Amino acid sequence: MYIDGILLTEDVLYFHLAEQYSNTRIEQMLEFRGRWLWLTYLIAPIITFFKILIPTSLVYLGLYLSNLIY
Repeated sequence: MYIDGILLTEDVLYFHLAEQYSNTRIEQMLEFRGRWLWLTYLIAPIITFFKILIPTSLVYLGLYLSNLIY
């Protein structure tokens, strides 16, 4: 998302990982990250949907149960 484009650029990741991995391994990791980056755009709306759905359902359930006559 925004973090990938602004904060975690390839240069920053390359500089950070250069101490631990070889150049070819870093390139493989960045290619893998680039291939699967589109998946975050698919998962983010689904997670947002459930983050809204669960509290809304609980509020609705609370309102429904408060209208029951015992």
